[in-house]
Amino acid sequence: MKTCIATLIFLFLAAAVSPAASAQEEKPPAEAKEEAVVVERGDLQVLVEGEGTLDAVRRKKLRVMPEEFAGPYTVIEMLPSGQMVEPGAVVARLETVQLLHGKELALKQQENWQTNREQELAQIEKMYKDAQLSSDTKEIVLERTRREVVLGREGLGLTRNSEKQLKEFEHPSQKEKLHRAVEQKQQDLELAKTAVRVSELQKSEEAKAAERLVRDSQERLARLESDQALMTIKAPFAGVLRHSGIEAGDKLAPNVAFADLLDLGHFEVRFLLTLRDLQVVRVGDKALVRLADLPELEVDGKIEEVALTAWPEGQDKGPPRYLVRAKLDDNKQLRHGARARVEIRGEALKKVIAILRTAVFMEEGRTYCKVRTEKGVAKREIVLGLGDRERVHVVRGLAEGETVVVKEGKK
Repeated sequence: MKTCIATLIFLFLAAAVSPAASAQEEKPPAEAKEEAVVVERGDLQVLVEGEGTLDAVRRKKLRVMPEEFAGPYTVIEMLPSGQMVEPGAVVARLETVQLLHGKELALKQQENWQTNREQELAQIEKMYKDAQLSSDTKEIVLERTRREVVLGREGLGLTRNSEKQLKEFEHPSQKEKLHRAVEQKQQDLELAKTAVRVSELQKSEEAKAAERLVRDSQERLARLESDQALMTIKAPFAGVLRHSGIEAGDKLAPNVAFADLLDLGHFEVRFLLTLRDLQVVRVGDKALVRLADLPELEVDGKIEEVALTAWPEGQDKGPPRYLVRAKLDDNKQLRHGARARVEIRGEALKKVIAILRTAVFMEEGRTYCKVRTEKGVAKREIVLGLGDRERVHVVRGLAEGETVVVKEGKK
């Protein structure tokens, strides 16, 4: 009997619940409502934002820039990367054996050329002042010729005295031959004089060349001594040394940066802005900086530089962007390489048409919004100006009183 009563109660409850459950399952989903706003004029505080990375205001690339010794250089000692250094602290020492060897060779070359120079000068002085040497050097090419000319002249005198006899007994061509012989001897004498002058000039040029070589050797020696001083690299200011793990025994090339010295007491942030954003950004403007990892921290800054040329990277991915640099107030929580967002507030725009950024979309490089008209919702091309995080100024394309669709409802 109890079983029958329980069964009847169960069937009664099932019949009562079933219609309600069925009605709930068959209820259609609620339709999404359209969201729209009427365009009105109002004031708009312009806000320009950029993202960048904290960097040291003062940094120095360390490199060896030799004048004479071309390297490569062997590292004898190098402080580890990340170490703090004071001004004047030795950061690295490089091997100087080869450089000293080159210095010794240069010195020896200088001594040799100096000796040669002194010998050449002594020889030239002796040539001009020592009669015996002058006689010895000229006898071969000059005195011998002179004696032959003298003999030729005496022979010419004898020939003239016996000219009559010669004409009567000798062939007339003998006189012509004699004249040619005299002329030849005179030419030989002139050639001998020329040879002496050439020899003197040659000695003079050799002496000048020796002087030049000595001077060049002295200059090279001075450059090598200057290079030797470069083998000990010191920190120009206090900071943190950063390099790629250079150790003793590694080789360094000349004129190539091998480490950075960063002054981490003062920071700046560099970021990119479009040309439109730059309309309200000027050198000297105040900036507010927030770190991605410390959103509660706010640091004041000042715009120090606005680039005049476009940043070369990423030009094919959107409008040209320009580098902006802002110097930050000192703060011990700042760290090199931290990601930061920069906010720059411009002048407030008065009585302008502005719409929500969520109502704006782009197609094929053009900007549009959707406007409700008598015929329904239509796509409208618009031209935008500056704005803040939520709203943006519409320069052209919308009129006051029109209705902009922010979100379309489902049909």
